[in-house]
Order: sequence, then C-alpha cells, then structure tokens
Amino acid sequence: MLLGGVVMNKNIKTLVGVALTTLMAFAGSSVGVEAATLQPGDTSYLGPQKATYIDFANNNVKPTKTGTAVAEQTNPGTLGSWWRFIDSSTDIGVGTATIRYPLDLSKDFSMEVGNSTGGTENDKWSTDFIGMILSTSGPEELAAHTYTSPAKRYEGSKEVDVPYTDTSGPAGYADPTVDWQLAFGTNVYGIADQFLSSTRTPYNVIRLTQKGSAKALDGNNWQAYNNAGKNFFDTTLELSYSAATREITLKAEDAHQGLLNNRGTRTEKTTVPADVSKLYLAIAGAINGNKQKNSSTVGLKQMNGYYQMTDSPVDFKKVTGETMGAQSTVHSPIGLKFSIAGAAPYNLTEPAMPGYAVTADAAPRTGTAGEISQPLQVLYEGATQQLPVEIRDRDNGDQLVTTKSTPVKTDATYNLTEQDLSSLVPENYVYASAEHLTGTLTVDASGKVTNDPVIVYVKHKTEVQTHTYTRTINYVTPDTITAPDPVVQTLEQRREVDMVTKAETILDKGLSFPAVETPNLTGYVPDVYTVPEKAIDNAQENYTVTVTYSGTVGLSVPTSVDFGNVPVESGVFRGQATQPAQVVNGQLAVIDTKSVSDRTWHLEAQVTQAPTDHLTSSTLTNVSYLINDQQVSATTPTTIFNGSQMTGTEHELFSSSNPNFLQLRFPKDLNFQNYHIDSPYNSQIKWTLANVPV
Repeated sequence: MLLGGVVMNKNIKTLVGVALTTLMAFAGSSVGVEAATLQPGDTSYLGPQKATYIDFANNNVKPTKTGTAVAEQTNPGTLGSWWRFIDSSTDIGVGTATIRYPLDLSKDFSMEVGNSTGGTENDKWSTDFIGMILSTSGPEELAAHTYTSPAKRYEGSKEVDVPYTDTSGPAGYADPTVDWQLAFGTNVYGIADQFLSSTRTPYNVIRLTQKGSAKALDGNNWQAYNNAGKNFFDTTLELSYSAATREITLKAEDAHQGLLNNRGTRTEKTTVPADVSKLYLAIAGAINGNKQKNSSTVGLKQMNGYYQMTDSPVDFKKVTGETMGAQSTVHSPIGLKFSIAGAAPYNLTEPAMPGYAVTADAAPRTGTAGEISQPLQVLYEGATQQLPVEIRDRDNGDQLVTTKSTPVKTDATYNLTEQDLSSLVPENYVYASAEHLTGTLTVDASGKVTNDPVIVYVKHKTEVQTHTYTRTINYVTPDTITAPDPVVQTLEQRREVDMVTKAETILDKGLSFPAVETPNLTGYVPDVYTVPEKAIDNAQENYTVTVTYSGTVGLSVPTSVDFGNVPVESGVFRGQATQPAQVVNGQLAVIDTKSVSDRTWHLEAQVTQAPTDHLTSSTLTNVSYLINDQQVSATTPTTIFNGSQMTGTEHELFSSSNPNFLQLRFPKDLNFQNYHIDSPYNSQIKWTLANVPV
C-alpha cells in the first residue's frame, strides 16, 4: 500500500496520534516574504542555502486521509510540532514531511532521527513504518510513491498482498516510478502480532529502491528493542553522506542495547549512483490504532548540509519586444518557486521603468528554479500618462484660459477629435478649433511626457436672454369712491449676453410704454389726466406711476335751451303768462365732492346777452328770464342756489326733466313794431359758482 492510503480491515474506532516531532528550522528568507527589488543587471539571492534544522512548514508537510482519519498538525512552524489523526472511523492515517529543495550532493551532509513509542500498561497500539527517507522524489510526489504497510508489496509494478511475516513486507520501498530511494526506519510491529497480542516485535529496516528494483540492506533479523508488556521501543537512526565517495553510512543505536541478542548498535553502508543528481530528505509516520491513546514519534534531531543552487535568468522587455534593461539573475535553491511582481512564495519587486507598468499577466515572470528553460520575462506596457492640453480664448487674443490633460498610454499613437476634447472645454465656452491633435506619446528618462501640448481654441458662449419691463399705474381715490383697477404694462427686450464677460448687446432697441388716459370719475379730479409715453431705462426694469384723484366743486351747464315758438296772439307774448323751456340740451347741476360739511359757495346767474334778432342784430331789452319766479339780472349776478341747500355730492337744478326751472317772460306793454315776426332770437345766460373753496 502506498503512503497516501494505508488500508487495514479493522472495525475499531480510534483517536490515535502519530507525533512527527520536526525539530527543524529554515535558514534564509521565510516563505512568502517579499524580497528586494530586482534591478536590471543585478543578481538576487533567494531562499535558504544551508539545510540545517529545517522547519517543515505546512506547505511541505503532506498529511493524507483515508476514510475519515485526518492528519492534523499542532503548533505549526515551531519546534516540537507533531501530527495526530482524529475522528477516525477506519483507524488509519499517515503523514510525511519533506524538505522543499534537493540536497547538494557535491557537499557532505548528515542527519539524525529518533523513533520511539510510548503508552501505558493497558495500551493496545499498532504502528507501521516510521523513520527517514532519502529519495529522488520531491516534496510533491514522495508521499504518494512510498509504501508504509508491511502487509503489502509489489511485484514489478503490481501491488500484491504478502504473508503475515515480520520483515518481508514492502514498508519503506518506493513504487517503480521512483528512480532511487533509501528508507531507514522501524517497522514497529509484525503483522502476525496484530492488535491484541501482548508481544510486539519491532524491526529496524533499510529499504533500497532503484528504478523498480527493491532490496533490503538490513538482513532479515535486525530486531529493535521491545519492552514486553509495556510495548516501548526507542531507537536513534543516523545517516551521513560523503561527497568525495558518494557513500552513505547508516547507523542504528538502540537505547536498550545488549538486553537481547542481536540488538544494539549496527552500521550499514550504500552508495548513491552516479546518475542520481537530486535527493530529497523526508521523515514519515503511519498509524493503525485502536482508540487507546497510542502514540509514536519520529523527529529530526540534527541535520547538516546544503541545498543545490541554480541561477535563473530574468529579462526586462516591452510587450513589443524591445529590451528595457540588462538581464538579471536570481540565485536560489533548485525547486524554489519565485516571481517578479507576482504571487509566488518568494516574490521580488519589479524595477521601476518610468512611463511603463508591468502587464497584468504574471505567468511569464513566475517560475520554479531549475525548471526554467527560457529566461523569465518581466514585460512592460505603456502606463497611462496625461497628455497636456492648453485651453486658449479666441475671443481674447488667444490668451490662456486654463490647462488640462487627457489620458494616453506611453508609446500609444493618438488622433484626437472634437468629441474627445469637448469634455475639457470650460463652462461658458464653446469649442472652436484645435491643433497638435496627432502623435505618439513619449516620455523622458524620468517619465515626464515630452509631447507638445494639444491646443484647444475656444470662443465665448452667448445666450439670448429676455428682460421683462413692467410699468404699473395705480389709482388712488378718497375713501368715498372705489378706485379704478391698476393698469399693468409689460415690454420684453431681448439681449445677447457674453457668458464669460457678461457683456450685453441689446437686440430690441427703442422700447417705450404707451401713454394711458386717466379714467374719468365724475366729481373727482386726477392730478394726471394722461400718463405719458415712457422710454425704458435699461438699468431699471420696474416702474410705478401713481395717479391721485381729489374731490372738487364743479358745475355742469346745458349747452342750449330752446323755448320754442311764441305765437303773437298767445298770452305769453302779451305778457299774461311765462313760457317755460321746451328743450334743454344738457343739464344745470352742481357737483361738490370736496366741501361736504361746510359748503359756503353759491350759484349765480346773469343775462350776458339780451334776446337778439339774428337778422337785424337788434335786442329786446324788455324781455326777461325767471328762475323760481326770480328775475335774472342782466347787470349783476343773481344768486339762484346756495351750497347749504345741497345734500349729497350732486344736485340737478335744470334739465329736460325739469324745464320749468327757467322761464321766459314778455312785458305786457309789448310794442309789436319792435319785433320781427317769424324771426328767431338768441340770448345768453352766464352760470357762475361763487365763493368756491380753493
């Protein structure tokens, strides 16, 4: 059975541990620690060189699992770390720890391991092979190609069962795929003893495998000490290698030597074939337990030696193939995994190349020392740079407005368009034209862009804005009357505005508010009868005009009064009666909205022209006019109405609805010869409001 999966047919549940006491520590850089920058032409040293007390870390410890038996390490990376197998339903588990890198066979090396078991009076334990292995298989393959159970062996490439004997099983041998392997350790028990026997017979074994050929170097009876009844044994195994002769010396020393025949110290030798160039060291343990707290340990007490080193070349190039620096070298153990600007256990920082950046794909610059057929390549591509852009004002003598930039990668050609540059145009400007739009981006040794700046010419953005002008005419009246509604006049003027300088050009010139006639309110006088036309002032948008009405004392007079025809045979003509007005055009009325409480004025009437014949222009001085039976004088004004008689704000005295107010009277001693029959006569009466308050 291979180390990767020991099979035993037992139905005993176990909680059993194999303690691989790995007293080893790495010399040199730790795994995963990032080293310095790899500069062109330099040599960088990575990893350990001396293989002394190596700490077998998790990444080169190979636990295996069969069924639910799981190998578990406690205190990883420290002295005294050990392995155990838990939660087992099949009570089987194995583990190996292998150095990362091959030993340098041109130098001497040596190592010493201790194998032991322990338990109590009632322990029922069983353990397969424990010890050391020297093999051409590396840390990734060794566990899978090594047998650990003495119940299996192989014939040619086929694995077969073997009789239950103490020493004839294949534990420690490698399968036919391994070029050369030497196992030096202990088969802790013989198969015939099984689990419940009180006697255990451990044997130290030396197993040599060479390209499918297996043989034992220890004979058939190299028995290790066993304390009957308590099941203890304790053996120290030593291995030394001479580079001069390529000879390996193996020595086993029993801590209880001499107690039984053929026990104690024993030495064997063998030689590493000339065609073996790489050897890896491992310690191994396999457990088949019975849930009785059994334990077996194998620990590396001492080791001296060196790893095989190799040089790995590294080139620095552009993705286009141009060399960017001299070739560098990484000096490290064979098998060391490293990268430049990658994620390998050992990682070097890439050298800075101004204007360039390493590509995202780290595969070309990641490798394993000794397996690199071509130089690793650290590939660089153009990094994104900022191509300078100058914004200049065509409307202001090409003066610089601002500086901006646009992203272009190093070595990339560019052919910029208005669409590419439109986002760079500042607010309140518009794109006009540009120059230096094409080129290949270049940088100097410091990574500074050397291209001439792109020049973008811009013009001022303009907007047509509308300004609204308003004139509001408010009318104010006394509380005794409702004022007319305000008149609101609006004008709209368009202006073209330069959005940079804010300068304005008026497009609609000579705008004026039209004149507005003041509404007539009977009995009230406005202070402005017509609000005049007003040209707008561009600096002022809102105007207010107030028209104020005030009360007044006024008189309305008829435009004409017609007394009709007066027949000569009538009593009127003969002075026997009076003739009232027949037709009144207009009215005689007084309006007083000013002096309501103290009206001291009075209305006067005076005949200013006696009846006059329009043919001869002769007058009739003896014809008179009566108002309320009072004759209207032609020489002095006659008071016909006093303000104190008035109620309200308007009083009508004479109109077509009241023609009797004014009457015509002829004298009784009329002389017919003084009249022209059928001839019209005209006269005039003057109406006057006297003592009107100011």
